[in-house]
Amino acid sequence: MEEIITLDGRQFKLTVDRPLTATEKAQVLADIRKQTGCTSGCGQRTMGSDWQYGGQISSLAVTCTRTTVTSAPGNPVSLSASPNLGTAPYTVRFLGQFSATPALLTGAGLTGTAQQTVATDGGTTTAVTYQVSDAEIVTAGPSQPSVANVDGSGISIPAKAANTIRFLNHTADSCPTVALHCLEWCDLAIVCPTPTCNFTVS
Repeated sequence: MEEIITLDGRQFKLTVDRPLTATEKAQVLADIRKQTGCTSGCGQRTMGSDWQYGGQISSLAVTCTRTTVTSAPGNPVSLSASPNLGTAPYTVRFLGQFSATPALLTGAGLTGTAQQTVATDGGTTTAVTYQVSDAEIVTAGPSQPSVANVDGSGISIPAKAANTIRFLNHTADSCPTVALHCLEWCDLAIVCPTPTCNFTVS
C-alpha cells in the first residue's frame, strides 16, 4: 500500500506493507527531514532522482566513503564539497561535531581553509583535511541531542549517536532575495588504537 506524507510543504510517497503507527510516522518524518536537509525558496528547480540532495542547492555527491575516524597520527579525514543548482557564488563551511554543537573546524588539526568561496555551479572546494585529536575523540564519545538551526542555516540535524564524530558541510548561496542553505553530514564511528604500555621493571 502507499501512504503520502507531507513535510515542509512537500509530499513524499511511501510504499508500506501496513499502516504506520504514530511512532513510525514520526521516525519517517525525522529521516526524511535528515535526508532532505536543503531549504527551499528563490524559484523552483526540479528535484533530482536522488532526493537526499533535494531543495534549491544540491551537491554533486554526499559521499561518506570514510566510515571510521581515529586520532592516530597521519590519519586525517578529507573533506570537499561541490555545490550546484543554486545561485553562485557559494559560501562553504566545514564543521565538526565533537560535543553538543557543531562548530567550524579550526586549530592545529586543520589543513586548508574551513570556510571557502566556490565561484561557479559545480565548482569544488580546495583541499581540506582534519586530524582529530585525542581530546576530541573523548569529548565525542557520548551521544548528543538533535540541534536546531545549525551554523545559522535554519536547518536542524538529528541526534548524534554515541561513539561517533560528525563532519558537516554548510553551504549558502547568493540568492538576492534570501540566501538558501544546504546542510549535509557524515557520521564516522570512533576507532581507538590499542595503546603501547611500555611497562618497565628494573
